[in-house]
Amino acid sequence: MRVTLLHNFDFGHLPAGPERLSQDAVLGVAEAAAAALTARGAEVRTLPVGPDPFAFLAELQADRPEVVLNLCESLGGDARGEMLVPGALDLLGVAYTGSGPLALALALHKHKAKE
Repeated sequence: MRVTLLHNFDFGHLPAGPERLSQDAVLGVAEAAAAALTARGAEVRTLPVGPDPFAFLAELQADRPEVVLNLCESLGGDARGEMLVPGALDLLGVAYTGSGPLALALALHKHKAKE
């Protein structure tokens, strides 16, 4: 199985310190997930989503993985952009893990999510 592992890397410009520490944790999660999938026979490609938030789309279209493991929690340094990643994957017709754009959008508005 061909898997592309997307993770945000829109924090590379931040200086080392407490604010970046939690952001850097996503790199460890991405590495561990890639190692686990590879150990089970998957062909894994890790694709960081950096400061140019939609540059990854061209690479995904060229690669056409069977599934995307979506670990993106922000886009362009803004957590509100998190919902745009699965939205773009939906438009490309690429299967992915995690919540869809509507669920992520609702999560930004807790009162709506509770309804």
